[in-house]
Formats: sequence, C-alpha cells, structure tokens
Amino acid sequence: MSNSTELTDTSTEFFQPANIPESFKKAVGVVQIAMGDLGLLHRKCYNVALANAYEGLGQGKRTFRVPVSVVSDWCDFKSHNYQALYDVFEELRVTHVKSVTFDEKEAQKGRKRKRVSGDGLLSSFAIIEGGIIEYSFSDHLAEILHEPEQYIWLSLNAQNKFDSKYELNLF
Repeated sequence: MSNSTELTDTSTEFFQPANIPESFKKAVGVVQIAMGDLGLLHRKCYNVALANAYEGLGQGKRTFRVPVSVVSDWCDFKSHNYQALYDVFEELRVTHVKSVTFDEKEAQKGRKRKRVSGDGLLSSFAIIEGGIIEYSFSDHLAEILHEPEQYIWLSLNAQNKFDSKYELNLF
C-alpha cells in the first residue's frame, strides 16, 4: 500500500503533506454524522481526507489536495472506477453537519446562549486533471476537526478490516 504523496510547489495556497498519517484524532461528533446516509466507502474516503488534512488544519490551512490513487490505496478500493470516488467526495460535500455550541462567557454569567450552525462535511470539492482531488473545510468545521473536545484515535489501516459502515462506526 502506498501511503505517501509527493509535495507539489510549496508556494501554492494548498496544503499537501509529505505523508498521510496512518492514525489521527477524529472528532467524535463527526463519527456520528449521517449514519444512515453515508456508506462504508464514504466513511473511508472521509477518514483519508481528514488524515491528509489533519496537520494542515492545525496550521490554519483549509484547502487540501490528494491524489485519487492514494485515496484508493488507503480505502482499499480495488477498482479503477475513479468516478465512484469522485462521486463519494461530491456526496460528502452535500452531507449536512449540524452543530450546537454554548457560549462559555455567557454561561459564566448564568446565561446559557447556544449557537446552532450548519456545514457540509466538505465545504468544496474539485477534480483536477491528472487525478487530483482538491477539497476544503469550512472555518467552523476545521476548528472542530483539528482540536476536538472529544475524539477517537482512528487507524486508516484498521478501517480496511471492516466490511460494513456499522462495524466501522462502532470501531
């Protein structure tokens, strides 16, 4: 399995790490999103996208690139029908994420002010000639994804041992 990508021109606005980490912290809330709507391949692809983006999210980056062949390898996707992977990324873009947060400053004053907001799992998505997937996260979701209050350690190698989205979700 190939688990590295080559760095492109570092002067671009896109973040592309030298290596996708094999494991990373995944926000618990993202694990629980759209359980009925997302299939196993969707979940695997999103995990690869998060792993690819994790370091860059901590540096304030929001847009990322990854070769479709790397996504395919990490997802144990044995088909060369890359259109299926592109379709998965489009479906991730339109999957709604609702978050509820409370204003801590107001809570200290005895007033609980909550904020309800919505995002897509991905903010944008594009295919670049040559088999590159480019995607981005909203600022709000990027903050949640990089330093989650509650998280699990997710292993990309371990995710390929599961045969259903339910097994992966429980893992």
